[in-house]
Amino acid sequence: MNNIFISTKHKRVMLPYSGKVAALIPTALTHEWQDGKWLSVPHNVEETKLLNNIGYEVPSPILSQYGWSGVKAFDTQISTAAMLVSSKRGYVLNSIGTGKTCAALFAYDFLREQGVVKKCLVVAPLSTLTSVWEREVFTRFNHLECISLFGTKSKRAKLLQVPADIYVINHDGIAVIRDELAAMNFDVVIVDELAIYRNAGTKRWKLLQPLVSAAKYAWGMTGAPTPNEPTDAWGQVKLLTPERVSYSGRAFKAKVMRQVSTFRWIARPEAYDVVHEAMQPAVRYTRDDSFDMPPTTYGYRSIDMTREQETAYKAMMSSYAVEVREKKITAANEGVKISKMLQIASGFIYGHDGVRKIIKSNPRFKLLIEMIRESDEKVIVFTPFKFSVTMISTVLEQYFTVDSISGETPKAERDRIFTSFQQSMHPKVLVAHPGCMAHGITLTKADTVIWFAPVWSTEIYEQACGRITRAGQDKHTHILHIVGSKVEEKIYKRLEGKQKCQGILLDMFKETT
Repeated sequence: MNNIFISTKHKRVMLPYSGKVAALIPTALTHEWQDGKWLSVPHNVEETKLLNNIGYEVPSPILSQYGWSGVKAFDTQISTAAMLVSSKRGYVLNSIGTGKTCAALFAYDFLREQGVVKKCLVVAPLSTLTSVWEREVFTRFNHLECISLFGTKSKRAKLLQVPADIYVINHDGIAVIRDELAAMNFDVVIVDELAIYRNAGTKRWKLLQPLVSAAKYAWGMTGAPTPNEPTDAWGQVKLLTPERVSYSGRAFKAKVMRQVSTFRWIARPEAYDVVHEAMQPAVRYTRDDSFDMPPTTYGYRSIDMTREQETAYKAMMSSYAVEVREKKITAANEGVKISKMLQIASGFIYGHDGVRKIIKSNPRFKLLIEMIRESDEKVIVFTPFKFSVTMISTVLEQYFTVDSISGETPKAERDRIFTSFQQSMHPKVLVAHPGCMAHGITLTKADTVIWFAPVWSTEIYEQACGRITRAGQDKHTHILHIVGSKVEEKIYKRLEGKQKCQGILLDMFKETT
């Protein structure tokens, strides 16, 4: 049923006469054409939806009628925007760095141009309000007005009264001005990091639900819809497309999980098929699908520990061997023990008094400096230890221009650093704790990420690496890892395979017995 023609000049769809279509779409016009009777239907959003629901395959009008805000749009962004335009409710499950933010803004901007919608509310992590959303609108959609709603209740309420197209608020900010937000009657609600709403019993979920329900369009975005287990999907679907999970959360759990003991459940083989069916309509692209984006190379650089490091490392391994035999190492304390081993490998040793000491002449610094010099572009150095951010920066400042970000860096200072990194020649190097770089930040002026030591979380690792491997990147990128110990090797192997890092210590001791 696809004997149709698109007239881009007249913005109409031509198809053989159908009484069903003529009755369903009053704007359809009848024509005598090519020795036959034809209908011409406006190639608009609503008419396209109706034709597709009948069985015609009509491309989204955004593909032929939108200027993409005068910027280069990647194929994955175009396809994502087209799906959103056609979906009053939809899920963007694209992975990190594929340009989800810009794709959603393309879709909103087109609908606004068409007169279908007016005001848009974006609900996003606090760290991304100005550094991601507001900046994206400013740089690529400068015909739109965007306001970030932050501060006290009175300040947020006052900002909400300033005329704008897009208002951006953090997830917990809704509780502060929920009545004021409800009165705005937003046409579009975009929920960034949708997986935050995986629990429908939370206050945060209950406050957002009325805004989503009242909106003409509501789209959820997350690169990891089930970060812990398949049951994470239920709250998200209940929020966005509740008709697809008309049953309870308990019933959903029974569909995707199987109980194997009193306190242990595992995913059923068909669990993710159930999740896929529930989270529809959806689009899912990875960076591998983005053929028009530059490639990323992963590399590892080996470094030997000093005699002092090796002595401390072996002593700690011997101590843990005793705890393993006595079954004192648990999931709860393994992370702490792994962290101490990583610190030794990185150049820190704990004395008998528990005080952390810096190893002199740490060869890891020499290697790090050499790796930075290999890049003609900017470089990001990640360290999983907050205390080491300043120390690494101090060393590197002898050779390069450097900025640094840790958990103690105020938001305003972070925004300044991000802006300077992207728009100025300096700094050459940004040293950061990866937990501060987890959401949506674009740092595509860098072409290299160097891991001084590995982080424990697969999610944080992927998010941090994604700062440079994002839409807008035009350079071949490099993710490099410094490896100086068995525990680092094990962690990186897990991270590469997108596995959880639990049980590494036990695995290491199994290999030696």
